[in-house]
Amino acid sequence: MLNTIYTHSVFQPEEFSHGGCKRTAQIHEILIKNSIPFNILDFKDYKFDKKKISSYLKGILSNKRISSNFRNEIRTGNSIDIFKKELNKQKPSFFIWESVSNHYSLLSKELHNRKIPFIAVPHNIESLVKGNISFTSGKQAPNWFQEELSYLKLANKVFTISLEEQWLLSTFGIETDFLPYYPTSNTTNYLLEIRKQRELKDKVSNPKNLLLLGTFYNPPTRRGNIELIEHIASLENITINVVGFGSEILNNLNLKNVKVWGSVSNEKLKDIIIENDAVLLHQEPTSGALTKMSELLIAGIPIFANYISGRTYHNTPGVNVYFNFSELLNLLNTVKLTIPPIPKPPVEAEKRFVDTIKAILNKN
Repeated sequence: MLNTIYTHSVFQPEEFSHGGCKRTAQIHEILIKNSIPFNILDFKDYKFDKKKISSYLKGILSNKRISSNFRNEIRTGNSIDIFKKELNKQKPSFFIWESVSNHYSLLSKELHNRKIPFIAVPHNIESLVKGNISFTSGKQAPNWFQEELSYLKLANKVFTISLEEQWLLSTFGIETDFLPYYPTSNTTNYLLEIRKQRELKDKVSNPKNLLLLGTFYNPPTRRGNIELIEHIASLENITINVVGFGSEILNNLNLKNVKVWGSVSNEKLKDIIIENDAVLLHQEPTSGALTKMSELLIAGIPIFANYISGRTYHNTPGVNVYFNFSELLNLLNTVKLTIPPIPKPPVEAEKRFVDTIKAILNKN
């Protein structure tokens, strides 16, 4: 197998960072442990030419519109030039395309035009995330869903992070498979250490200390968690510990029984998970899947998740799903807490992912 496989993600493969970085780290580890050599394509060295007329004209032709923000058309044209130059230079025989958002969506067209086989690994369907705006058409989500489908259809195959997205894309005739998130080996070992400590602590039948965990820079997570806190912060005998990137913004709410930890180190997070009785996860409707679901189950902490946060993990032992706040209150009062079983690694899904790559390479 020639070493001409390239990958591109907007995230660095940092296994102890946020969900996007973790997903990219997972993809890289799958390739490495299956002895599939690859190179990482990086477009960051290219400068954005703000005054290039030819780029502006290319952007208009590509986006099929003239917007009030001429920078958008220039950026589109610049991106097309950059992608063409780098693909001509590197000449990949196969491409793993994670960067399916913003101007990187245009990569699919350049790969397709060059007949370079590629698989798409979207971290979520961008056009179904509330507030997202199409880079090319300027439409608000979800009104550019068909536009996103047109890019994904160009891939030889798509691997989604959620079962729901796999089903949805398949109904549009896109060949789609499911590759669930599972943490890397280093992260799994870190989580198993937490599990050992949790197994030693005193058991409680009902939760007293609840951990609210999430990346608060993520709008659906931020809005959902604020809504959740406002409903349960006044409960007696319960303390809500809030942890996550950007959670410091909740200090402004000044709510009862809420302790905001903000962004913490991995060691501090370990201590907090050990000391809390259960985790709360709450999002408003969005796409993708939460990487922290499998991580928390490995760490041995029960989860209370609204039906959006629990997507892909409904009916999973240790995940208690609620559809409204009255159901959550009932669960908090009735569920007997136990350490959940460790979810199995997605061995078969990983095999399908690797087999797909090898089959396409052998065919070409």
